[in-house]
Amino acid sequence: MSSSVQRVLDAAIEGQARSPRHIQKQLSKLHATLAQEGPEIRSAIKSESQHSTAEVEVQYALALEAVATSFAASNFEKALDAEFSLSRGENALSNSIPYSVAYIVPSTFNILHGSITAVAAAISAGSCVILELPKSLSRTTELVQKTLSSSLDLDTFVIVNKRIDSKDLPKSIIRVFGNAEPDFQPTRTDLVPSSTRSIAIVDRTANTQEAAAAILRARFSFGGQSPLAPDLVLVNEFKIKEFCKSIAELTSQYFAVQVEMNGSAAQASSEKARTARVSSHELDQAGAEVLISGSRGSVARIEDRKSKLLRKRIQEPVLLIHPVRSLDDAIDFANGDGEDLLSALFAFGSPDVVKYISQFVDARVCCANNIPIELLASPSTPLGFAASLQGPYTKEMFSVPKPEFILYDKKSSRLQKVLVENDVKEANNIRREAEVLDTKVNQPAGRLVGFFEQGILLGLGIALTTIVTGNVVFWKYGFPAIKRRIR
Repeated sequence: MSSSVQRVLDAAIEGQARSPRHIQKQLSKLHATLAQEGPEIRSAIKSESQHSTAEVEVQYALALEAVATSFAASNFEKALDAEFSLSRGENALSNSIPYSVAYIVPSTFNILHGSITAVAAAISAGSCVILELPKSLSRTTELVQKTLSSSLDLDTFVIVNKRIDSKDLPKSIIRVFGNAEPDFQPTRTDLVPSSTRSIAIVDRTANTQEAAAAILRARFSFGGQSPLAPDLVLVNEFKIKEFCKSIAELTSQYFAVQVEMNGSAAQASSEKARTARVSSHELDQAGAEVLISGSRGSVARIEDRKSKLLRKRIQEPVLLIHPVRSLDDAIDFANGDGEDLLSALFAFGSPDVVKYISQFVDARVCCANNIPIELLASPSTPLGFAASLQGPYTKEMFSVPKPEFILYDKKSSRLQKVLVENDVKEANNIRREAEVLDTKVNQPAGRLVGFFEQGILLGLGIALTTIVTGNVVFWKYGFPAIKRRIR
């Protein structure tokens, strides 16, 4: 193990990163250095990625905001006040302690934002940080390393270029992985993102033009590589033609106003080679109707529900559309793979409809009638934590709750007295009080006849009407006719 890593591990044992003032100074300097290096960083991202100038500016701004948010969460006066709660005879119910070391492997999507936000949140919690950034020819990665190393205390922060075996790290460590690594078995203290798909559902009550614009922007922005961009769009069959027409028109307009993508053809080719490509052969096998096809992206409509493309994660500017018969059909299809919760659900329709969709589609986050840029520009939030528009990482992810008690209520004193004095009579009183606690469901009376009961009664009514009508006709016309024939 290198001396620089050992120095950080020693600082973690001593708790050097936990000081509220140290945290503030680190985050303040990081923000200032990031702002200073901004022009060079943005230029590097623009030259090495398929992102537009506006997208680069947004990524950079969100990284700066993440540092500022972490700084605001490290309020010195509040931290000092919480630290001395017990000495003032007060409970500290929200108290927590940081993991001594945060080992961070940032997302390869938007390396700037993925690295800065995770490091800032870990520093805010009071953890020493080990950041893993493999050797790369990328100018962006080089500038991220330079910015972090020049602004942070190298006693509590270090960058490594290869994986450190967990056996060589302390037990009080948390590891953060920005990408879902195949065949990786995370432990209790490993934070990993979701590896499942994101799906958009467009109901017949949706504003087709607005839905198409939001979905198009989400799928084609940031080179089509956003982890939460919709992998599939399910559209009500009564709206499918209108939706596809809107998509085709908006796609042409979108590409027309986009600034020319940066980088040489070789760079673009290399970037595309790193993603899971959807080939024209796959589209042909699926019987797809290609609506738009070009160097900047493709849009295809797939009717075959058995197509593997409908269950594939997309990491490029390719938009796949599939018709559904009804809202329930869309819900069943979205839930029908038996996989884990969807990474994200984007529902388009009236308020009642999107509520219904969100209620019955299993997903980690649901956005109604919009796909926020904050989610698209960021790495995925780790499993077990709520997605937020404020960023994928928070200081709470890097700490463990440790509530502190010094004040106790009458119930605690009563229970303690019962056990100390072995007071069976009082123990029985406590038990009887617990038995009669109010747990009655105060549910108002529903309809006297429910939905299914209405169907049953309607069927019986039709059957009874048929029988009565048949009898009347028989006795009035049929029986006299038979009687005449017999005579």
